[in-house]
Amino acid sequence: AALAGMKLPDEDAVLVAMTKLRARGIKNVFVSDGANRAWLQTVDGRTWSGVPPRLPAGSAVGCGDAFLAGGFAALLHRRAGDEALATALASGSAAFDAVRRGTIDKKRYRDFLRAARHSVRRIG
Repeated sequence: AALAGMKLPDEDAVLVAMTKLRARGIKNVFVSDGANRAWLQTVDGRTWSGVPPRLPAGSAVGCGDAFLAGGFAALLHRRAGDEALATALASGSAAFDAVRRGTIDKKRYRDFLRAARHSVRRIG
């Protein structure tokens, strides 16, 4: 929201903000609304949306960093946009679920990735 210079009260506002950021030269834009929803708009203008798995309790510390690291790592490995967003969602979820900050359970990550793949949809 701060980068785009506008509030993001709904999905339409998120999509406008993502398009504005891409017009300013940012090639790939991820937006996360925490446990609610996330979006990715890629350099070619395609947009995906997905929902992270529901988790009972955890710490949000570092989840946004993990979300972005997973998503951009997937893009750097030339994964498609839907897979990059699923990877971002799974990475953020695994960080939220971690028993200790900075650790991720690989089996839980794979479970989150499967769930995220089912939630990601192309919306533009």
